[in-house]
Amino acid sequence: MLDFLREEGGVNAVFISTHGGMGYSSEDTLKDWADHGVRLELPPGRQSPTSWIRGNPSLYRNTFLGQVRDPAQHLWADRDVLEELLPEARKRGMKVYARHLENFHAAQARKLPGLAQVLSVDIYGRRAERPCWNHPGYRAWWLAMTEEWFSQYAIDGLILGPERDAPFGPLLYNADAPVCFCEHCRAKAHREGIRVDRALEGFRQMHELATTIQATGARPREGAFMAFLRLMMKHPEVFQWEKLVNDSKWSLHAEIRGLAHILRPGVEVGWMVPVYPLMHDVFSRALAYDYAEMAAFSDFLKPNVYQDVNAARLHDWIGHNPPLYVDLAREQLHDLIYALFGYSGGGNPDHAASATSPSAPIT
Repeated sequence: MLDFLREEGGVNAVFISTHGGMGYSSEDTLKDWADHGVRLELPPGRQSPTSWIRGNPSLYRNTFLGQVRDPAQHLWADRDVLEELLPEARKRGMKVYARHLENFHAAQARKLPGLAQVLSVDIYGRRAERPCWNHPGYRAWWLAMTEEWFSQYAIDGLILGPERDAPFGPLLYNADAPVCFCEHCRAKAHREGIRVDRALEGFRQMHELATTIQATGARPREGAFMAFLRLMMKHPEVFQWEKLVNDSKWSLHAEIRGLAHILRPGVEVGWMVPVYPLMHDVFSRALAYDYAEMAAFSDFLKPNVYQDVNAARLHDWIGHNPPLYVDLAREQLHDLIYALFGYSGGGNPDHAASATSPSAPIT
């Protein structure tokens, strides 16, 4: 495979996943994702480990989280992807970067002991699917992994993919209850002078409106966009909370890069820019992915432009009738997104929603 990549594609660097960070159980791996390769089929009674490297369990002493690698239960738990890849890549003049997609889902909480204790808390006090950026145990876990990567292996760098952001996008596009309002996020808000009660009140009113639109199709007389905007302007604390969550995410990533550079000067640490801030999420694009600010804690960025499927994904997103834009016809929303993001090419908003049948690429 390495020979093929080098000879046919001129590949000189390999990004290799070292942990099962997508959060799906083994039964759900790549399920229904026809464009993501061959589905992993595991023998009955066997699962995949949470880590594809042996690593050093002692490095996780400052967190109650760790990794799960049991040869009796987990297939390939006796192997180490970096130990096997590094010498072969070096022979071919290729660099090796560890890759981790931080996109946890509920299944991972059932697989990784202790993860349930660091899950976010929503506006109603319920545990949510994904961990909290401000939980000390979760932050310590990431720093332990960073030490493991750069003290145990001669890798050239690291690329991380934090595919989740602050509350506005999930709330206004999917009617998801905003997170996180755990004790650690509340404490940080108090330190920054943010009124937690006002942020909660604003988000609850916005969530009630979003769920009503999604469930019944009922629309405010003045339009959904105006109704949401009014609630946001009456509760400016929701903007502060959006920034608090975003800042918490990137502060952890800045710590990861800083530690990596201390352990191995000269390595490169960068981030994948996911599809949604490049395709439809104006809030994420405006605040979470300000490239000028990211330069302070990034050695490189990898925007996931996906020229062959992004148009199809945009079509699919439009078809779900995001509550914020529910008053717009599909063609209007399609043209609005292209205009807001400065895209050309247009494409056809009525093309097939399948990722295997994209329209003209977004350019």
